[in-house]
Amino acid sequence: MSLFPLIVLGLIAGFIINKILNTISQGMVLDVIFGLLGALIGSWVFISLGWQGMSGLNLYSLFIALVGAVSLIVIFRASLGALFLLHIYQELVRRRLDRV
Repeated sequence: MSLFPLIVLGLIAGFIINKILNTISQGMVLDVIFGLLGALIGSWVFISLGWQGMSGLNLYSLFIALVGAVSLIVIFRASLGALFLLHIYQELVRRRLDRV
């Protein structure tokens, strides 16, 4: 698959994912990055499962890009949440040690 359809699918997938997850857009560049990475990850997962990967500008390829982008954003947000909780825990431990 050439680069142009991948970029177009990445842009469309990033836009749709922001609407599905009801978030504020992080900008066109990050939308395309999440969409592109999602398309690559989704295609890799589908090929690993024995199904056909992305094949051009069609609805099947868009579906693969959306599945990959949703997975990527969920993992990204979960890791950010875990880092935030770790930061809170470290701050609580530091405050407790300061009292002693």
